[in-house]
Amino acid sequence: MEMEHTILLVDDEANITRSLSRLFHRERYRIVTAASGAEGLDILQQQPISLIISDHRMPEMLGSEFLSRSREIAPDAVRILLTGYADIDAVTEAVNQGAIARYINKPWNDDEIKQTVRDLLKQVELERENSRLTAELIEKNRALEDFNARLEQAVDQRTHELQLKIKELSGRDQIAHFMLGIHTLEETLQFLLQIAGQIIPVEAAVIYLTSEGTIRPVAALDASGYTTVAPDELHKVQPSPLHAEAFKRVSDTMESTYVAQTESPTVSPFVLAPMVRQEELLGFIEISAPTKGAISDDELSVVTRFAVQAAMAINDAQAHSDMNTWKGELAAVLKDWDL
Repeated sequence: MEMEHTILLVDDEANITRSLSRLFHRERYRIVTAASGAEGLDILQQQPISLIISDHRMPEMLGSEFLSRSREIAPDAVRILLTGYADIDAVTEAVNQGAIARYINKPWNDDEIKQTVRDLLKQVELERENSRLTAELIEKNRALEDFNARLEQAVDQRTHELQLKIKELSGRDQIAHFMLGIHTLEETLQFLLQIAGQIIPVEAAVIYLTSEGTIRPVAALDASGYTTVAPDELHKVQPSPLHAEAFKRVSDTMESTYVAQTESPTVSPFVLAPMVRQEELLGFIEISAPTKGAISDDELSVVTRFAVQAAMAINDAQAHSDMNTWKGELAAVLKDWDL
């Protein structure tokens, strides 16, 4: 798209500005004029100017001074100084200071000055286009960086999800294989805690069983997340008031709950998942998040599904225990009957 340009002509002699205006009237430029350097500075503050042509010898403010001051207001405008041969020292100083791009001696050659203006405005257009393309490139680079950051985040999230799924499937396989054998309830509880520590990072884990309306911890991992708490130390696992609220909420809804805000230095955020078998609530599994960490929605879902598998294993172990107890009782009865 063709750019529009405004040229500012500055000269205290009106016939000079009229002559220059006529010279450019076929060039599709917008022309504005000023009769002094001060007036020219005012115009520069009011509207964008692409190119300035100023006479040097003007009362009150020389053209070289005006063009130098114009740089502060319109640094992107190119500047031409009209001057006579006698002012060569002033011209040289203005060129050295960067106040002017070209100077033209008076009287000027019409074709020469028109070509000079065309060349300089072409330079302005190239610089503007370069600035536009640079800004566009910066914006595209920024958008690309944002996209790459989002992509990296998505890849990291997906990788985490896949790793979590692999661990979950591995845990399910181990539980299924474990259930092929006959194990005591204590062995089953310890095994389930070890699997829980393998599936997701934990600060601690506790298995609670319900019995006649009471909830008691029956197995736990210590703060390392890997070592089980000795049975005679389980009395130290004391549920907080937050746990009591969570027990009730889970019992009422039969759905896992995540207590993310504990507001307690001794209680970490935790998930409490119900262990349900044939619509009977066997107990709960509590998974505490690592210190200063959190449990994601995906990890919450994993804990919930793990609780289902745990309920099956615990129910199986209890059935074996009940079977052994029944066999012992039957053997005692038969012995009493001398059968």
